[in-house]
Amino acid sequence: LGIDVEEFGIGFPPKVFSFKRKGIIYSINLIPIGGFVKIKGESGESDDDPKSFANQPAWKKMITISAGVIFNFILAMVLLSVGFHLGLPQILNNPDDIDRAKDHQILIMEVANDSAAQTAGITSGDILLSLNGQSLASSADVFKLVADNGDNDLVVKVVREQTEKEFVLRAKPITADGPPVIGIGLVDTGVVDYNIFESIWQGIVSTILMIGFV
Repeated sequence: LGIDVEEFGIGFPPKVFSFKRKGIIYSINLIPIGGFVKIKGESGESDDDPKSFANQPAWKKMITISAGVIFNFILAMVLLSVGFHLGLPQILNNPDDIDRAKDHQILIMEVANDSAAQTAGITSGDILLSLNGQSLASSADVFKLVADNGDNDLVVKVVREQTEKEFVLRAKPITADGPPVIGIGLVDTGVVDYNIFESIWQGIVSTILMIGFV
């Protein structure tokens, strides 16, 4: 676009190492998150130079600014796609993914205040193994077993920091008119073997979801 570049940087300052070639500084920086391109006139200086950002028409400025955002989107998509293809642990929302996943775990993400689970000593981050000695195929099994158990005692086995623990508790309503629950929020996690095309699709979807969270 006819705009001079002053520096290409990997990571963010403070600077660790740099060298200059053909008027451009190439740098390695301490904070290993992303990178940056410093262009001439980006702060409004050198507005009399035809190769300064400050001296460009609005459409060129828009393309220049958008290029960094688009590149970061593409980079995130590529890295996630590679990760999914190699085997990236993830939250499993699709029953088909749960069936084909390796290292499947049911993770306790949240424990409600004043719930039966909190009173018993269950904490977020625990990995759920069984209820009343019954193994669990997915988090959906947990809710069914809790409902079927009614107000009877429930033996909950979890793994915490590589140590198995058992808790005995009894489901109770959290609200006045609610059903008996033990008060935990669950997610299924695991590693799914995706082929190259599935990996690319998962990379695109995950990148879009992350942008939505931001």
